[in-house]
Amino acid sequence: MRRELEGAAPGARGKVRRVAVSLSGRVEYLELGVVVEGRRDALTGGVVWVL
Repeated sequence: MRRELEGAAPGARGKVRRVAVSLSGRVEYLELGVVVEGRRDALTGGVVWVL
């Protein structure tokens, strides 16, 4: 995600989510929560992480 954010426009955001495969028999994932969030800082152009 860092690489993608570095190449994205300032203000871009992204999340890494923890997931598990559903046991319902359908093809779907269950979200277990956000691991980390990142954004491209509009002022510095750097990537900022929120844990």
